[in-house]
Amino acid sequence: MPKLLLLLLFAVSGLLFPSHQLLAQQVQVAETVASQIARLKYRYEIDDFDGIGELIEPLFNQVIGKEESSLDLPQKHLVAMAAMRFHLVSGDHSRAILPYLLALHLQTELKEQPHHLLLVEPADKTEKFRRCLPTLFFTADDRSRFRKQFDQAVTNGVCLKTELSEAYYKAGKDQRSPAQQKILDAILLVRENPQPTDREIHKLLDHSFDQWVAHPTLTREAMTTAIEGLMKLNRAAEADRLKSTLFPKRIRYLGRKP
Repeated sequence: MPKLLLLLLFAVSGLLFPSHQLLAQQVQVAETVASQIARLKYRYEIDDFDGIGELIEPLFNQVIGKEESSLDLPQKHLVAMAAMRFHLVSGDHSRAILPYLLALHLQTELKEQPHHLLLVEPADKTEKFRRCLPTLFFTADDRSRFRKQFDQAVTNGVCLKTELSEAYYKAGKDQRSPAQQKILDAILLVRENPQPTDREIHKLLDHSFDQWVAHPTLTREAMTTAIEGLMKLNRAAEADRLKSTLFPKRIRYLGRKP
């Protein structure tokens, strides 16, 4: 048999019958993803936010990316819920919005496929939960980042525009309530002042205790900023006492947040 024909046969057989090494690599990748999802689910169930922080970024990027994901719908929903809860606990409200919208979108898709079961509870649509994610951004950069990520998610076909997403997308100063604006003004005053006064710091704490139920995200930011204000004044002992009182359960992945 001519050598050229033999080479052709070997090439075709290699395409039709992948090598054991290639199959082993494919199995290893599948096992790795399955292992990551299993670990994420366990850490989600026990509220291990340090553990969620270690796992969530690459998994979430896989959910919102344009490349075809190996995750099924319940697994994607778990990733979205875990990302949302992680950013809420971290105090980074703006980063929790897109995972929240994704979780709602995935729940809608899952209703049309009853053979799929959720791995974790659905995102709560009640007003109590919505207060944790008000249509409010602390900075223009926060709003710009959300819009860019949301546009990418829509372009990649993993999320749809809804009335709720439009409310977040168009969120601006004119949508803030008087109470929200007062808290935000107090936050910005301390944040931008290199030497905040005791009165300014106390005002943040007063807002926090008065508005905790109505505006939990904003008041948490106010308490965090009060601690930062004390640190600016080199009053670390007071800042630590306030931090341990307000945030007894700390996690490592908080950036500037306590």
